[in-house]
Amino acid sequence: IRRTDEANTALAFVSLTKEGERDFSFYRKPSADMLYQPSNIDAITVTENDMLHFCSVDLVDSPMKQAHKALINKVKSVNGTIIFDPNVR
Repeated sequence: IRRTDEANTALAFVSLTKEGERDFSFYRKPSADMLYQPSNIDAITVTENDMLHFCSVDLVDSPMKQAHKALINKVKSVNGTIIFDPNVR
């Protein structure tokens, strides 16, 4: 866990339209997760027994995207398991 005073935690609000469909509103301009830096990955130790699960929301253009790429490469280098949720609904 990393903490910052530079931004708040991301929030997602879900409501239903008159038709019963989900409607999403996000507070992420920027949120703390979007500021996560690739250099933070250096301190993370992974082994072949570790799993990395991430989704497409994490791939918006931000330092967080580069941090995910660095962690993906780190997990791949030890033959860990990588799980990607494309968020297709």
